[in-house]
Formats: sequence, C-alpha cells, structure tokens
Amino acid sequence: MNRHMGLILNIALLALAFTYAVVSFGGDNWVKGDSPLYQRITKRGWFAIFFLLLTLAVGTAKEVLSQKTEADLKKERDALAHNWRLPTACLRNNASL
Repeated sequence: MNRHMGLILNIALLALAFTYAVVSFGGDNWVKGDSPLYQRITKRGWFAIFFLLLTLAVGTAKEVLSQKTEADLKKERDALAHNWRLPTACLRNNASL
C-alpha cells in the first residue's frame, strides 16, 4: 500500500467515525415496543448502523492492506539482506587466501 492510499484510508476512517458519532448523538435510534427490533429502528438508527458497518469495512480493508504491505516489505528486506551477505562472504573467503 502506498503512502497516499494509507492516508486516504485514515482520513476516510476519521470521517466515517465522526459521521457515525454525529448521527448517533442525541436522538432515539429505535422506538420502544413489542415489534421486532428491525421494525423499531428509526431512520437515524439505520444511518448509525450503516456508518458503523462502513467504518468497520474500511478499517478492515486498511488493516488487510497494511499487513500485505508489511509482508511485501519484509520479503524485499530479506532479499536485499541475502544479496548483501553473498558478496561479503565471497570477499571474506578471498581475503583469507
């Protein structure tokens, strides 16, 4: 994941979490009664659920991309370290001759 994608995902997470908080703040998200819960949820409640799930999805995608990037960087570092060790070992062997 490049730096810009990480920045965009971080900003999206902040915006979604803020929107979720604003939608949930100060208002009833469901109506009390005996009906099934999904029928008692208000529009405000549905918006809150939507933003909560969207925040979860974006956060999960960000973490998956971050883990993939870390794994790719580790492979690259290991390859560079291996390539650096080979010439160094050859130089040591030649120096002892």
